[in-house]
Amino acid sequence: MQEELRNYRKLKLILREKYGVNVHIFELDVTKYEKKLQKNCEKNIGKKVSRIDILVNNAGLALGLDKFQDYSITDMEIMIDTNVKGLFVCES
Repeated sequence: MQEELRNYRKLKLILREKYGVNVHIFELDVTKYEKKLQKNCEKNIGKKVSRIDILVNNAGLALGLDKFQDYSITDMEIMIDTNVKGLFVCES
C-alpha cells in the first residue's frame, strides 16, 4: 500500500509539472457503500474540489477462476459489491 501511495504522489507531481493540472487523491473503501460513505465523500472531497473534470475510479477486483457451475456465490457477491455498487456510490 505504501508503494502504491508513493506512485500516486509521483504521478500527481508529474501531471502538475507537465500539464499544470491539480490532482487530488482520495482513498475510500468502496465496499462500505451506505449513505455514510456517500456523505463522507461529499464532505471531504467537496472541501478540496469545487469541480471534477476527470474522475478515475481505481477500485475493482476479480475473485475465483472456477468454471461457472463451480463458482462461489460469496465471491460473486463480493465482486458485485465492490465493482458495481461501490462504483455507483462513488460516482453519484
